Amino acid sequence: MTPTTVWLTDEPCPVCAAGLVLLGHGEPVQIAECRACGYSDRWDFTDNHDGVMPGDQH
Repeated sequence: MTPTTVWLTDEPCPVCAAGLVLLGHGEPVQIAECRACGYSDRWDFTDNHDGVMPGDQH
């Protein structure tokens, strides 16, 4: 079993602008979530070449 890694990002939540937290177990797809409002989305490190967080407009 791989331990869960949790870290605070510099990215604001697209709903409430609080900081997003990334949760992961070492896999390339992490969960970005907001502890303030409950927003949650997947962040795929293998498909994020433009530097845009999920939910951001391109």
